[in-house]
Amino acid sequence: MPLPHRLQPIGERDGFRYINDSISTTPHASIAALDCHADERIAILVGGYDRGVDWTPFLDRMLENPAHAVVTMGQNGPRIHASLQEMADAGALRLAAASDMAEAIALARAMLPDGGTILLSPGAPSFGTYADYAARGRDFAAQAGFDPDAISRIPGLGIA
Repeated sequence: MPLPHRLQPIGERDGFRYINDSISTTPHASIAALDCHADERIAILVGGYDRGVDWTPFLDRMLENPAHAVVTMGQNGPRIHASLQEMADAGALRLAAASDMAEAIALARAMLPDGGTILLSPGAPSFGTYADYAARGRDFAAQAGFDPDAISRIPGLGIA
């Protein structure tokens, strides 16, 4: 069973599978999450606090094997979005910008009309919007229609 907030499947609903990787705070972690689900139709939610990290490796990964859709959000969302715009204009991926988690999930669902996987793997810290990555992951679960408290428990270890 995966640890809470690290590639954690939180459930399926209406043809969508939701995976919480909120602990992903670097672009390399987002790349690893994409690689773990390379054979799936993915809409990845990326962005958060902008600490000036180089997103070139993520952009290179998108050039090699793009996700079906990318939703950017957070403080560095506009910078990531601008970097992916040319690929979106060429039809290599679908791209949208969201102002909050609820909108990000709604956009991801719209960009995967036949269902698929919605992966929260922001590649950035949660500062400014959330107290920590766990709060961001709980919001993702709640906005997707799942119990946000249940995703933080580790069965058998008494950790809640």
